[in-house]
Amino acid sequence: MEEKAYEEYMDDWNRLHVLSAANIATQIKGKLSEKEKTLIKDKFRKYNATFEELITANRALTVTDGAQLAKIKDDIKQAVTAPYRDMLDKYGALETSKGNTSKYVKYTPETINAEIDKIFDLSA
Repeated sequence: MEEKAYEEYMDDWNRLHVLSAANIATQIKGKLSEKEKTLIKDKFRKYNATFEELITANRALTVTDGAQLAKIKDDIKQAVTAPYRDMLDKYGALETSKGNTSKYVKYTPETINAEIDKIFDLSA
């Protein structure tokens, strides 16, 4: 894959980094305001939708070179997993509804990686 094309390809995945890194100012102690709750829920909803869109789109692609496929998956994981883990650590346990954010947290870092491992696989 050409370097420029690869950078453009990774730009799509880096959208997830931007979504997960965006900071939401929250109260340190006490209950979250309704605005804070909504912002946190929206953050996870947007992340989930973007991640699922990218996973679906990439399952239809084919990479025949095994070494290149492994590099692509590793690069995606590096771009996505650590920022997601940080977002999860920061906002994942905050109460945003009658239950908690777990209603909106659809993935763990491990399931993110498992989904990435399935890309470029039409049978997944």
